[in-house]
Order: sequence, then structure tokens, then C-alpha cells
Amino acid sequence: MSFLDAVRLAFQTIRAQKLKSGFSIIGVFIGVMFLIAVVSVVEGMNRYMTDKFAGTILGVNTFRLRQFPDVALGNVTDSMWRSWERRPRVSYEDAQAVMRGVTVPVLAAWESSTRGTLTAGHRTAKDVQVTAATELYFDIR
Repeated sequence: MSFLDAVRLAFQTIRAQKLKSGFSIIGVFIGVMFLIAVVSVVEGMNRYMTDKFAGTILGVNTFRLRQFPDVALGNVTDSMWRSWERRPRVSYEDAQAVMRGVTVPVLAAWESSTRGTLTAGHRTAKDVQVTAATELYFDIR
């Protein structure tokens, strides 16, 4: 059977079974529309995560020079944590060296934080995060 014969047979079948062919066309149309809708929803969620969620937590168009990752997703093993602890601490001089290499106008801020115990008079608060930051940090964040 040649290709032309196969096409001719397909059109004869469509003509002979109009209702079945119509339902097939409707099914294909609904399937394609559903696929377009799912792709649109996924793209919208991706854009939302990038603009709103990640922008709120990490900042959009920002980068951080850190010893430890901002977010550790998944199973962080002891060896991974030890490798992060072996990284050198980021100093103010490191940040200044990065800023000297930047060729576009940017806002830059310095922030340092640690955990510790605070005591005032007879009151003590344990495991408190203490953060020091420059003024521009709050404009960027």
C-alpha cells in the first residue's frame, strides 16, 4: 500500500464515520487546550517563585558572598557541613575586592551575623541571632 492509498483510505474512513471522527477531533482539541493550560500555570508559578518568593527571601538580582549557603535543601550530611566550616570566613577586605571588580553601578552592603547568649541584668536569652549591617543593607533587603 502506497502513501497515497493510505491517505485516501483515511479520508474515506473519516467520511464514513463522521460522529466518531468529530469526537476524535474534539478530544484532540481538549487535550491540546489542557496541555497549554498546564504549561501556562507552571510558567506562572515559576515566575511567581522567582519574583515574589525568592525576591522576598534572597532578593532579586542579588548575590551574596558567604561562607555557608543561604539555603540548604535536602539531606545535609556531616561531611558537607564540615566542608562548609572549612571554608575561609569572608572578610570585609574580600567584599571590597569584589566591589573593585564590579564594572556596573550597584548597591552594596555588609552584613555579619552570629548566634550567642545575651545577658541584661539578671535576664538571659540563649541562642539569639545577632546581626550587624550597614545602612544600605535594609534598602537592598
